[in-house]
Amino acid sequence: MVFLFCGCAGEPPSRTDRNVKVPLDLSGEDHYRMAVVAYKKVVELQRKREKAKTLPERRRIEGLLDFQWETYRKHLEKAEAALGKDLRVMMLRGAYWFLKGQNEKALAVYDGVIAADDTVATAHYMRARCLLRLGRLKEAKAACQKALEQAPGYRPAAMLLVEIERRIAASHP
Repeated sequence: MVFLFCGCAGEPPSRTDRNVKVPLDLSGEDHYRMAVVAYKKVVELQRKREKAKTLPERRRIEGLLDFQWETYRKHLEKAEAALGKDLRVMMLRGAYWFLKGQNEKALAVYDGVIAADDTVATAHYMRARCLLRLGRLKEAKAACQKALEQAPGYRPAAMLLVEIERRIAASHP
């Protein structure tokens, strides 16, 4: 006895149907959140790369890092397109350039955030970090002081100010 099964519910999907990508309809907020996750992963992977003890481990981490950078960039661009001049997205763009070592670009972004809202302590703090990397110590000190004016208990800014003052003192014999 032979049983023959016919597809009663229609034809099974063909091989090509399985590879069809269904586009997700993500909002600007979704892209923003996904960019934040990618940012955190980039920071984590950069720390791991610094601690890597072997070349194969370092290469594996760099491969993961490349993927996260691309994810960060794509979601950030989509968030920017959807949300425009949202200060959170602008701060994330500044962080992108800062992590890439593009201090002038990051500084321009943080200046834009400050122009839109002078009370964002984190923007002043990150501006100070960019200026410090650029060797502009007096400007960095002023930016750090501004961050502390906006948020007196902001510990990272207080610690950065101590570092800046130490470097200023060391530069004047």
